[in-house]
Amino acid sequence: LEYLPGIALGMGMVTVVSRCVGAKEFGQVRQYVKKLLMLNYAILAGIVLVIGLFRMPIVGIYNLTPEASSVASGLILFHGFAMLVWPPAFLIPHALRAASDVTFTMIIAVASMWVFRIGLAYLLVKGFHAPVTGVWIAMSIDWIFRAVLFVWRMLGSRWMRHGSDEGLRRRKP
Repeated sequence: LEYLPGIALGMGMVTVVSRCVGAKEFGQVRQYVKKLLMLNYAILAGIVLVIGLFRMPIVGIYNLTPEASSVASGLILFHGFAMLVWPPAFLIPHALRAASDVTFTMIIAVASMWVFRIGLAYLLVKGFHAPVTGVWIAMSIDWIFRAVLFVWRMLGSRWMRHGSDEGLRRRKP
């Protein structure tokens, strides 16, 4: 449930950003990205609050052992806090791709997944004996890494070249 608003806003962001890029209104791209990120945070705050408050009844639906219920409850709280970095890590790439900055977003997403979600998760689980929490920590670090790089890219100007006439001319055979 916590991902749904961001996924929907990301799809809408593609249309909004691509129209702005087509009109060469790169300043508007940043404005709309900021507005949609803030909207996602506002909706997300409500969802995380409700899920956090009702986490025990939600976990109770599954008839888990007390130990498993405790772990699940803790993971729900952990995930709620981790969602602070999800919007920039997963909404901004929609804007970058809409501006034809596809290669950068793909390289970061694939590299981050292999290094953090798979590599670090394996190290935390096998090396440091942090079973399910190790996987969630690795996933959160992946999100932080992506968020930092995508915010950095959006604040810069290199992504604008991909959607400009000059960038399009260079790519034609």
